[in-house]
Order: sequence, then C-alpha cells, then structure tokens
Amino acid sequence: MKIAVHSEDIDGISCAALFLLKYPNAEIKFLSVYEAENTDEEFDFAADLPKTKNSKINIDHHETNYVKLVKEGRLSEKDLIDPSAPSAALLVMKYLNLESNKIAQEIVDIANKADTGKFDAKTRLLDKVIKLNIDNNEALRKIAEALAKFGKNYEKDPWLATQLRAAKEIMQRYESVINRTLRQLLSKKVKYAIFDATSIPFFMAKDLAQLFARKGGCLGVSVYIDPVTKSLRCSIRVSDSCNIKANKITEKLGGGGHEKASGALIKNISELIEQIIEHVEPNEFIAYVKVRVD
Repeated sequence: MKIAVHSEDIDGISCAALFLLKYPNAEIKFLSVYEAENTDEEFDFAADLPKTKNSKINIDHHETNYVKLVKEGRLSEKDLIDPSAPSAALLVMKYLNLESNKIAQEIVDIANKADTGKFDAKTRLLDKVIKLNIDNNEALRKIAEALAKFGKNYEKDPWLATQLRAAKEIMQRYESVINRTLRQLLSKKVKYAIFDATSIPFFMAKDLAQLFARKGGCLGVSVYIDPVTKSLRCSIRVSDSCNIKANKITEKLGGGGHEKASGALIKNISELIEQIIEHVEPNEFIAYVKVRVD
C-alpha cells in the first residue's frame, strides 16, 4: 500500500494517521501540492492533495481540485471528493470505515478544527511542528504515528513532546512582532491587509493572515517564501463575515483551496495586489505591511 498525503498541515498528517490505523505498514509519501502535481510516482491513494498523475484513488475536499478533475475528465467513481467537508481527514475516515474508532474520531476532530481555522494553542503548536519538519518524511511519519497511537493526547509521545517544546521556543521569537503588527492594524479598523512576510520563517508567516481575519479583519494575505519551490507564495484568509471568496482570487493566480482559506505561488506581489483589488469594494483601503523582526 503506497499513499501520498499533504505534507504541510494538520489535515494532511491526520490523513496519514488514519491510513496508519487501517494499514500500519503502509508506505507514506508526504508531498506539497506542487510536488503532487509534478510527480510520476504511482500511489494507491492521494489524500488532501490534487489527484496525482498515477494515483488510483483521490480523497480530498478542495473545490478547485474537484472542478479541475471534472473539467479534465479525471474524476473516477472510486474517488471521494467533497468540497463541503471540513477536512480531508473526515473523508478518509469514512472511506476506510473507521467511524466507530475512538482514536480516528479524535484525529478527525483535530483536523476539522485546524482546517476550518479554529486553532487552539495546542493544535497551533502541532501545526508548527509539522511545518518545521516539512521536508523530513521520517519526522512527519513519526507525527502521524503519534496521532494514530494517542489521538488527541498526542503529546504523550516522548519524541513529539520534545518537538512541541522546541517549536514553542521558536514561536516565541516571532509572536511579539506579529501581535504588535496586528494590534496596530486592527486598532485603526483596517479591513484588508497584505503582509509582506518574506523576512520571517514561512511557518510563522501564515499566522498573520489567519489571525488578522479571526480577530476583526475581513481579508488577510500573507506573502512568504515557499519552502519547496523557494518562490513567492501567498496565503489568503477570509473572515466568516466577509463575502469575498479566497479561492476565486487564487484560481486567477494558478492556485486554489477553499472559500475562506486558499493559496498560490505568485510571480510578484504586484500581480497579487491586482487580483485583490478586483475583489475588494471600490475605494476601500488595503494596507500593505512589510513585516520585520527587530
């Protein structure tokens, strides 16, 4: 059994954990979206990713992937793609008939909350550990194995507990500048903001857009250096009260995702700004903030 899952977030790693509950000896490859779109490897399953060229079954919840597969005639009866699902992990649990498994339920609950932006301090820290190990297949499997063994009590795994403590120390180096930046914008009632976060680590950059949208902004965009391609990437987050659809912006840039959370590789910030302007009400102010660490 050979499986590809998304390497960059909790949902992808949760999918891996669920597969390990069903197939403990499965070979799992952790791929970025870019890698999934360009690999020629054969997989039995590809989850929380675009359908790879040579995967038998695709399990996913991204609307852009669904639309693309229909358009290309690549959506098969074996695939399970539901854009209304809060996470790909929920679909994997259903596909593998693990609904009655308590650990599986806990894993899916974590994935649902993370992929809908409802992070608590604990899951946010787990997300950072995943991103710190984004190019380390062995470490990502260890995280998935800890989830598969302990469910919501994954910090009981000694190795993962050490990783969580280390990630917390790293996060603290950047949180003050992030919180200060957000306070300044939100105190001025800014609704739309683009954060040039190319000078801080990518695993902290997304927090700017996410926290801005959650704490009172309408649309937040983080621009950072993609760890895989080393190119510019944008991450867009939209608040529940805002009617802008993030994936409609990123589709124009060659990316995709969800209505409230989406991303894309970009050539430059200018093309991103052009797309943002098209989706914002005329005469609305869009703040452009270059984030620097003191």
